[in-house]
Amino acid sequence: MATLTLKFIPKSLQTKQVVSKMKNPTFAKKLPIRRSPKIFKKQDFCFMYENYPHLFNKDKPIPLKKGIIKDFYNVKNPNIKKHQALIYLREFFKYYTCRDEYLQAIMNETWRHDHLGNVCEEITQEHKAYAQAIINDKIKNKKKLKVVN
Repeated sequence: MATLTLKFIPKSLQTKQVVSKMKNPTFAKKLPIRRSPKIFKKQDFCFMYENYPHLFNKDKPIPLKKGIIKDFYNVKNPNIKKHQALIYLREFFKYYTCRDEYLQAIMNETWRHDHLGNVCEEITQEHKAYAQAIINDKIKNKKKLKVVN
């Protein structure tokens, strides 16, 4: 039986009781998932829409480069603390890239764009198929909700 080291357990859960239960193979209860609280609302994202209108258009979005959060994170802004900026960027891109309009843009366009608006990489067929699958799932879920109500 392999021993469990503490480096894989979050600091908040490193109590003797939790660690002893985790070492016990009969303990099947799942540990609580720690999710970050939803800090920002949709209207808080106007900063990105106002400062980067060439990238973020609510009506006609353009596909963004994979890993674009790193590009925005490295832009110097003295008014924003680094950890707040990272949380903000993650929340914004999670919201922006899950929208139906963005997924349609992934399916219809052929190129991705970087934070300056330059074309940087091609969209693969796998990404287009994945976007189509997400849209299909959303449509199915909407139909199920209408049938239930």
